[in-house]
Amino acid sequence: MFCRHCGAKLPDIGPDERGASVCPRCGGALGSAAIQKQAAPAGLGLAEALCEICRRFGLDALRDGQRAVAYLADLAPGLKKEQRLLKLLFESGADKLLFEAAANSGGERETKLARARWRLTEEYWLSESAAEMVCDAFLYALCPEAAPEPEKPATPPVQPPKQAAKPQPAAPARSGANPTRASKKLERLAGTRGRIDRRANPTRAAKKTGSVLKRVIAAVFVIGLAVSFVIRFGPRTVTEGDYTFSVTKASAVLIEYNGSDTLIEVPGEVNGRPVAEIGEGAFAGNQSIRRVTLPESVAVIGENAFAGCSELRILVSGREEETEVAATAFTGCEQLSAIYTPNSDTTWISGKTGIIRLT
Repeated sequence: MFCRHCGAKLPDIGPDERGASVCPRCGGALGSAAIQKQAAPAGLGLAEALCEICRRFGLDALRDGQRAVAYLADLAPGLKKEQRLLKLLFESGADKLLFEAAANSGGERETKLARARWRLTEEYWLSESAAEMVCDAFLYALCPEAAPEPEKPATPPVQPPKQAAKPQPAAPARSGANPTRASKKLERLAGTRGRIDRRANPTRAAKKTGSVLKRVIAAVFVIGLAVSFVIRFGPRTVTEGDYTFSVTKASAVLIEYNGSDTLIEVPGEVNGRPVAEIGEGAFAGNQSIRRVTLPESVAVIGENAFAGCSELRILVSGREEETEVAATAFTGCEQLSAIYTPNSDTTWISGKTGIIRLT
C-alpha cells in the first residue's frame, strides 16, 4: 500500500486502524481514501522508473531530490546502484541543468546535457558511461522525445569484381644467342644497380629520422597522459561543515577538525567515498571533545591523530576487524578510559609500540 499524499510505501494495516494512523513520512491521515494499492511494473530500468514517478506524482516529484530517491527506492528496490547515481545527480546540481535542457531544443539542449555529464565526471569522479546513463534517463523522464534514435548500421558499398590481368606474351629469343649467358649478365647488372641505388637512396635515412620522431612523440604523449591522470585522479581537499578531508577516487582521509563540539561522530563517507583513515594530527590539541565515534570504514589512525586531547574520555569504533594505530596517536590523552568496538576480542595494532588491547 502507498500513501496517496506523498506516495510512501506503507505496511498493511487493519480497517480499524486507518482512521487513527498517519503516514510516517508526510504525517497525512491514512483513512481509506488516502490509501491506494499500487503495483510497480516488474523489471523497471532507471528511465522507466523515473517516468513512472512522473506519471504517478507529477513532474514536481523530480524537483525534490529526497522525494525522487525515496520514490525510486519504493518503485524499484533492486536498483541500488541507480539510487546512488540519482542521489549524486541531485547533490551535484546537474538536475537543474537537465531541467534547462528539457526546456530547450537542438544545440542548446545538447550543451546543457554535456555540462551535466561533465559535472558528474569531473567533480564527482563518475565514469563517463554512468554519467551518461543517469543524465539520459533523467532527461528522458522530463521529455521522452529527447531519447536518441538508434543508429542504423551502414551498408558497405558493393565493390565491382576485379578483372584478371591478361598474360603478356614472352619476348622471342634471338637466334644464335646463348640464353644462359645473357641471364647471368642481367643478374650481375641487376645486383650492381641495386647496390648503387641503396647507397644513393636517402630513404633509409628518412626512415631512421621518422622512427626517432615517432619515439619522441610517443614519449611526450605518455608524459602528458601521466600528468593529466594525476591532475584528474589525484587527491583533492573537500570541506564539509567542521571537517576537512583529502579525497581520492577510492577513499577519503580526515585531515582536520575545526569544531568545538564535545560529542563527535565522524562521517562514514564523503562524496560517495568511504572515510578510511584519521590522518596525522586531525584532532590534535582539541580541548573540547570528550567522546568520539568512528565509522566502521576507518581502518587506520595516524600519528598524533588525537595528541593533546586532554578531555577525551571515550572512543567508540564501529569496526570489527583490526585497526592500525600509530604509537603517538593518543599522546597526552590522560583521561581516555575506554575504547569500545562491536567485537570485544578486537585488538588495535600499533605501528611502533606493539599492541593496544581494548577494554
